[in-house]
Order: sequence, then C-alpha cells, then structure tokens
Amino acid sequence: MGAQFDINDPRCDPDTLRETHTAPSSCTGGLPCSASECIVRYLREHGYDGLYSDECGCLTTDFSPCGCIDMDHCLAGYNDPEEAKRQDCDFWITSEKPNAELSGKESRREDG
Repeated sequence: MGAQFDINDPRCDPDTLRETHTAPSSCTGGLPCSASECIVRYLREHGYDGLYSDECGCLTTDFSPCGCIDMDHCLAGYNDPEEAKRQDCDFWITSEKPNAELSGKESRREDG
C-alpha cells in the first residue's frame, strides 16, 4: 500500500524543487515524497487535470492507475467532459481547455 501524502506540503512545492534542484527528503510525517506526488502537485497548481500520451491518459485524482513508469511522452492536459461523453469514456484528457478552439486539438481517450 502506498504512503499517503499531503498535496499542500511546501516541501513538495514545484518552485522549491526548481530553485534547489533537489527532491525533498520527505513530504509529510517523515515519509518520502515520490516523483508522482510532486507531479500531481505541479499539475494541480498549474490548473491541469491530468496527463495524456498516445498510449494512455490519467487524471490527478487517479494518477497513473496502470502503473506506467515511462512518462517521457506524457503531456499535461485538461479534462473535457463533453468530449468524454461523445466518446463514451469516463474522461478525456486534451491539450486545450474545454470549449477552446478545436483546431489542432490533441487528445487521449480513456475507457472506464
């Protein structure tokens, strides 16, 4: 079972990580702060809903449910509930905020 973490803990702050170039020794209660915890925090703080690639997509609320460890091709994205409904999916992560101009829209479908 994975350790619980506090997404608001300042030791996992993206700006702090960027300034110090080192990962925090812990996020809460002496537990190590994982890379995925820091990614989730960054995505939320910058208004993203999840990640997507050509292979899969995930929400910050259910981050990397398939256990993907190769995130080199993942991009930050936004959930588009209307597109998810049209595609008969639980969610649809896209490169543009919902209701944005549709030209050149990249997206990733996730079935439930």
